[in-house]
Amino acid sequence: MTQPFDPRQRKYSDFAAPFDSFWARWELTANLLIDRVEGYSYPVVLGVDLSRHNADPIDFDQVYSAGYRFVIFKASEGSSYRDPQFEARWPRAYAADLRLMAYHFFRDGASGISQADNFLSAIDPMYQAVNRNTRVWLDVEANDGITVTTRRVRISDFLTMVHPLGGVYSSPYLWQVLTNNMPLPESAAGWVAHWTSADQPTIPGGWTRANTRLWQIGIAGSHAWVPAVPGVPNRCDVNIFFGDLAALDEWLGDQSPPPPPPPQGSLEERVIDLEQWKWTVEDRLAVLEDRTLAQGVAVMALDERVKVLEEGTNTQPQPPPPAYYREFVITADKANARFIHSFNANGYPIMQIYPSDSAPVSERIQFARGEVLRVQPDKVDTDGSMDYYRLCDRQSPEGDDLYLREVELWVF
Repeated sequence: MTQPFDPRQRKYSDFAAPFDSFWARWELTANLLIDRVEGYSYPVVLGVDLSRHNADPIDFDQVYSAGYRFVIFKASEGSSYRDPQFEARWPRAYAADLRLMAYHFFRDGASGISQADNFLSAIDPMYQAVNRNTRVWLDVEANDGITVTTRRVRISDFLTMVHPLGGVYSSPYLWQVLTNNMPLPESAAGWVAHWTSADQPTIPGGWTRANTRLWQIGIAGSHAWVPAVPGVPNRCDVNIFFGDLAALDEWLGDQSPPPPPPPQGSLEERVIDLEQWKWTVEDRLAVLEDRTLAQGVAVMALDERVKVLEEGTNTQPQPPPPAYYREFVITADKANARFIHSFNANGYPIMQIYPSDSAPVSERIQFARGEVLRVQPDKVDTDGSMDYYRLCDRQSPEGDDLYLREVELWVF
């Protein structure tokens, strides 16, 4: 079993710059002798990233008072490891008014999908607490011995699973060695690790400057140009966000906790209930309109076939009419069908459809607004308490037939 990564094993040369010339080596040596670079020529926001290797006690109020405004926590690694400090630390940072993000340490030996499953499950409590307004990162710096081609596929699979919140952390040198400068997807952000006192980082090949939003400038306590981080003992990675605090909040989204619900039975609660009822009625009206449109199209197609037969111009044998089925239109902007791994008394699996982004990926099938679900008209054998209909053209990720409960069909 691969041991969890220890950041103390990192080599400075992997993160300082690509050394492809005498002058690049000279610049590195010169940077080590600089006392400190005071500020940047453009607006930035300071932040830190932390893992279990940053020893307690950490005082997040001191971190905030020192001018830092965001924390990126390591949540997981590989397909099963969870950082033991993540669950306890993020609520304390949140209470100190620090913006929250999280990262997953990529290991070559597991698929991108299994690693994304581990990561999404680990961060779910934080993800819900910040109203799903955050950014998540894939830390690509370890070489466990697979081919570049396989590594690129697994990185892409991971980013697909966490889209559109995902981004990548790496250095220019490591990104070239590990991926041969794989282009980042347009939706993915970049978090570049370039330990230098320069005013601008070197951007890895395959990335764009516009999509590179964070820069790890170095380690406080190790590099002279990196500001100290009061509240964090010993060494600490320091990062900057390219932009001011308003731009950071716009990019992350509002992480403020939702307001408390109104008292039960209050006027506000009744107004909310009426608003929800209004949207329910409007959604059902949209379904009826979609069905009416579909029926109109079917009638037009039937009229065309009758016309062809009357004119005698169609001499080819006609295919049999399609089997009868019931249709239901998805009206939610984003709906996931969750395949529950349980069965009724007669051995039929149950599939519920409801808007849910927190279900494990292996139990999730995504639908789009306006997509039509078709079920066979005849009910299958039941356990005596509920009727089920089999979907005509959808299966679970494992290839199982899926069945909808009759009680759930009306929601479409």
